[in-house]
Amino acid sequence: MLRSAILMLVVGSAMGADFNYNRCDKTYGPTGSSGWTGACKTGSENTPINLCGAVSFTTISGVTAAPTLTGTNWDTARTVSILNNGYTIQVNMPTTTTTTLVDGKLGYYVGRVSDSTTATTWNLAQMHLHYGRTGKTDEGSEHYLQGKAYPAEAHFVHYNSKYSSLTDAVAAGSADALLVVGVFLEVQSSNAEILTGMAAAAGTATKTATALSTQYKLNDLFSGNSVTGTYYAYKGGLTTPTCSEIVSWVVMKDPKGITSDNLAKFKAASTSPSSSAMKWAIQASEVQGKYGTYRPLQGVNSRTVYISSGSSAACSTVTEPTFSCSAALFAQPSFLVALLAFCFFYTQQ
Repeated sequence: MLRSAILMLVVGSAMGADFNYNRCDKTYGPTGSSGWTGACKTGSENTPINLCGAVSFTTISGVTAAPTLTGTNWDTARTVSILNNGYTIQVNMPTTTTTTLVDGKLGYYVGRVSDSTTATTWNLAQMHLHYGRTGKTDEGSEHYLQGKAYPAEAHFVHYNSKYSSLTDAVAAGSADALLVVGVFLEVQSSNAEILTGMAAAAGTATKTATALSTQYKLNDLFSGNSVTGTYYAYKGGLTTPTCSEIVSWVVMKDPKGITSDNLAKFKAASTSPSSSAMKWAIQASEVQGKYGTYRPLQGVNSRTVYISSGSSAACSTVTEPTFSCSAALFAQPSFLVALLAFCFFYTQQ
């Protein structure tokens, strides 16, 4: 009986495994048969994309200028809570200080909001990072800019203020549920203080959110009170399963800095933080620096990408990073679980 129970536990872990970023895992990896399901496989408005061939907002009938993005409390110091969600390092915003972004009807212009008369107010819920493999600085950002990838990308996740929380907004599944701001990060000699605080705690972060001891402002990473600089915008989706196409995307053209030391600390963070709910396929990744935490590019298809000012060159062919899969079979969690189950069963005969 004990032998059967353990065998079911091991096999069950494989069957219920979550997604991962291992390009060589043909079951739970980004191009695998399981894990990246739903709109990740069937959608036509997925994210990320190569930001190129963008047109001015003034090409929209009746629009004379790009939407002005303004907000509140981006320059207010606040206590954030850090966690390792199993895929990357994330900080949650406090409910006591509501940080907002008003989109100047951008959500309507890109095709995610139905109200054509009123700008939408979005509440900031959390910020997380995506980055590449250890030792690489030419990969990591989810979006590309004119065919160029950056070492990392910060995502500020907002939900429509008509919902009471991020959870409720995602559960609603409406096209106007979310707005995400992407900020490219490049290796520089200094960075925003919040990145240093996150990096210092990355190695000990678990799936339980824990408050950082220092309070941080966000405006030196994204000037949300009054957004300056050129941005791209389009309608897209979440970059992790279920890849729901419910996002108005804003991606800043100019990158911010992250030090090489801090970037290395993020990449060294375990993908199996302390939690009984952690899925086996993610635990098998061992460290985030082994595969990175970014999704491959998706097709733009029939969507329009907008730029707030200036011009955007036409798109050209992009060569994405390569992954050596010479031992791909043995690297796949599904194979390893099956092998473990077989060995256990055999030795008990």
